[in-house]
Amino acid sequence: RDGFDFSILDIFQKTTEDVKGKTVLGGSASVIIFLTMAVLLYNEYMQFSLLEIKETIAVDFSLNERLPIYLDLIFPSTPCTGIHFHIVDHTGDEQLGVEDNLSRKALTETSCLVSGSIFVNKAAGNFHFALGQAGETEPDHTVAQVVQRALQPAKAGAQHKHKFSLMDIHRFNASHSIRSLTFSQSGRSSPLDGMSKWSPNGMTQYNYYIQVVPTTHTDASGAVVHAHQYSFTEKQRDVHISSGEFPHPGVFFYYEFSPLQIAVTTVARPLL
Repeated sequence: RDGFDFSILDIFQKTTEDVKGKTVLGGSASVIIFLTMAVLLYNEYMQFSLLEIKETIAVDFSLNERLPIYLDLIFPSTPCTGIHFHIVDHTGDEQLGVEDNLSRKALTETSCLVSGSIFVNKAAGNFHFALGQAGETEPDHTVAQVVQRALQPAKAGAQHKHKFSLMDIHRFNASHSIRSLTFSQSGRSSPLDGMSKWSPNGMTQYNYYIQVVPTTHTDASGAVVHAHQYSFTEKQRDVHISSGEFPHPGVFFYYEFSPLQIAVTTVARPLL
């Protein structure tokens, strides 16, 4: 047939017939590879194309339960002996000097690692690392008493107070690093993980306002994982003693629980 021979433009060298060989082993290997690829593709298709995630909202009926909170914080400029930990909530429950499930480890003479877990009621409240011992004390001229007016216990006549010397304020530094803070051991990272705050003189009050939403995750096999997700806002206030009234130096975590819970369910969709 007349015309231009396009075969001369082929720049790829062809294998000669004398080096080609067809064997049973080679054919079997090709079939096995093909079948393996087909199975993998089918599994990927089943996992990503035939799974559906459904979210529903329902009333949380577990408000009477106590919930663990897992903490891991570093105070780089305050020794362990200078940090006092307390829990207060709207039910009137005060946990002063809670240490049962918390450990303190001195990293240096002036730094402290606090880690472990605490249990709180599923009611609005706060836990805090702050200056001074808490308790009902009588005022005198040598100490300053700070009343937490933002969140007072519900029991009549009770006020959460911390007692400390005015000289102690200059020795307390609220700078901190939150390595981890979770309301469940789901293995997921949380919004406050990695948060660090540094104050040159340490005379600061740090406030974190946390909104907690209970969540259940059910996978396609029916396994259920209970977790608590949260979001937060933050506020920082400097301490000025000369003003006469000043915020309490420390790190405060205010938490509220949603009365609703989110159920996340993964279901397999039918092929047809």
